[in-house]
Amino acid sequence: VASTMSHNLVYNLGKRFHFSHDFKPLLLSMAEAVLEGKDVDLVLRQTRGKGAENASWADCLFHDYLYRPPELQKVCFYEFVMWYDRHRLSGSDAQSRDSDCGGKKSQGKRHTFLSDHPGEKYLYLKKRDKLAIPRISSGRDKLCN
Repeated sequence: VASTMSHNLVYNLGKRFHFSHDFKPLLLSMAEAVLEGKDVDLVLRQTRGKGAENASWADCLFHDYLYRPPELQKVCFYEFVMWYDRHRLSGSDAQSRDSDCGGKKSQGKRHTFLSDHPGEKYLYLKKRDKLAIPRISSGRDKLCN
């Protein structure tokens, strides 16, 4: 890197490029496999429940879309990835979950997952303040050339 441009590396936290938006994975192959009933790789998540007991669930990012709340049923997969993030409930949040979550679609409001979601007791959705660009990941020869 030329000395005249080296200040950009410091300013951009060591990255060569700086983007105005975040990127999020849109796992199209995983979504197809789940919908077709095929085996998919899952991540085993754990969280500490009440009284120091641990709870575990099999996590798949497509479950968030598949078991999204009723007020988000008309949101397509692309927009869902673009605008919504999931967050973990803290211990105090989990206790007040029913009174605080799942109301309206307004910004800053928490949305609860349907009861079939494996992590519905431990996670919630929240609309992002700034959109993220979905980065589509698909199998070979799945998209148009």
